[in-house]
Amino acid sequence: MNYRMIARLCAFCLLIEAAFMLIPTAYAVYAGENVQSFLIPIAIAIAIGLPIILFLKPRSKSLYAREGWFSAGIIWIVISLLGALPFSFSGMFKSYIDCFVEIVSGFTTTGSSILKTVEQLPRSILMWRSLTNWIGGIGVLVFLLALMPVSEVDMRSLHLLRAESPGPTASKFVPKMAQTAKLMCIIYFVMTALTAIALVIAKMPFYDSILHAWSAAGTGGFSCKNLSIAYYNSTAINYILGVSMLLFSVNFIVFFNLIIRQFKSILKNTEFLFHIAVVVVSIVLITININRLFPSVGQSVEHAFFQVTTIISTTGFASTDFNLWPTFSKSLLLLLMLMGGCAGSTAGGIKAIRSVILLKTARREIGRLTHPRMVNPVKIGGKIVEDAQVRSVMVFFIIYVFVIIASVLLLSLDNFDFLTTFSATMATVNNIGPGFGMVGATGNFSEFSALSKLVMSFGMLLGRLELYPIIFIFAPGTFKMHFHEMTGDRGKRRIGKRQEG
Repeated sequence: MNYRMIARLCAFCLLIEAAFMLIPTAYAVYAGENVQSFLIPIAIAIAIGLPIILFLKPRSKSLYAREGWFSAGIIWIVISLLGALPFSFSGMFKSYIDCFVEIVSGFTTTGSSILKTVEQLPRSILMWRSLTNWIGGIGVLVFLLALMPVSEVDMRSLHLLRAESPGPTASKFVPKMAQTAKLMCIIYFVMTALTAIALVIAKMPFYDSILHAWSAAGTGGFSCKNLSIAYYNSTAINYILGVSMLLFSVNFIVFFNLIIRQFKSILKNTEFLFHIAVVVVSIVLITININRLFPSVGQSVEHAFFQVTTIISTTGFASTDFNLWPTFSKSLLLLLMLMGGCAGSTAGGIKAIRSVILLKTARREIGRLTHPRMVNPVKIGGKIVEDAQVRSVMVFFIIYVFVIIASVLLLSLDNFDFLTTFSATMATVNNIGPGFGMVGATGNFSEFSALSKLVMSFGMLLGRLELYPIIFIFAPGTFKMHFHEMTGDRGKRRIGKRQEG
């Protein structure tokens, strides 16, 4: 394990995080708010990160698969521990655990909050809160690869992208990894800016527009209003954010193909077409189901469109209290929570591509019951999906189900109703934000115990990093591997003799 290189990556990420903290710091100066809430964490990041970068020189800058998994998990934990400090120093949170839950929810673009009243927070803290949605949406490691000096990253940096990028595979737009990361950042920044401009045109206040654009881009869902988007009661704002959330739930490779005018590639993208089809069908079904709750069909379509896009993109904004909708609509939204957006987007969930592979695999196996010798490979976009990748998707889904079960059991110790417990688990592991019951659109997660909050934080990290990096860190085999590497060959031989005996 290349520990020195991992430490340098952590150090770079701390400095990048400190640089982002300068944005709410500048606003705190402008608004006359407490600047120390940000200056102290920035100083801590510099004090830790700068000496490591200057004096800790790795023997090799290569990063293999296991370093990629380990680095991604460690970096996200480290930036969350530091990122929670502005909340803690603001004095607006009850405990550091609450601060940690809130920041993990921000960086993982979950949007679940332990705050009962967000509007009481200083505006600079609200800015940092929404900014973490934006940072976490594209991923801190993408910023790292885009900003690090070329000499610091070799070709194996793709392992970092694979460890953090949502979806079964991570692909490069262009041959060089650093250029791919920069191109992703440019697309991300431009789309965010267009969202903010559109919101300003729709007469949302400038400050609110920036914060909601950050949250929509990262599909995080943090709002500066207790009522979320329902506060503005604007059809234009609902449609602008709905379209924005839908776009950010699509694989970024679609936008790259659009830029280079590869329109046929978009029309052959099975995942994209499946995702859009699910959105359209869900909007139609929910509109029919909730039509009696609104005075006109137009309003039913508006809220159905908004809630479908906010749930399937795992953003978690609310234009109305969907907790009051009929059971059919809530059940359909729960299924959309499970699926989530596309691979390579800022959305959470198990991803549309995995859903397609699972459905096609199930159809193939059912066909083999009647035709045992039938050769029917799983195909996506006309290309055969290798059996190894099919197995990988199935294993992911099995682990995912076990994570859901374990989280539900642990959260049930708080003795809340099943709908609250189950939807809270689904909302956090799938990085959605609101659930149903106590944690619905108008609720929050403040009533859960400290243990449950830590479990949900762990679930958010598992969901954002798609299980493996966090599992790899805490797996017993990882600690044994660290011990072997620390003790050297002599330690390995000693352990081997002990196991033989």
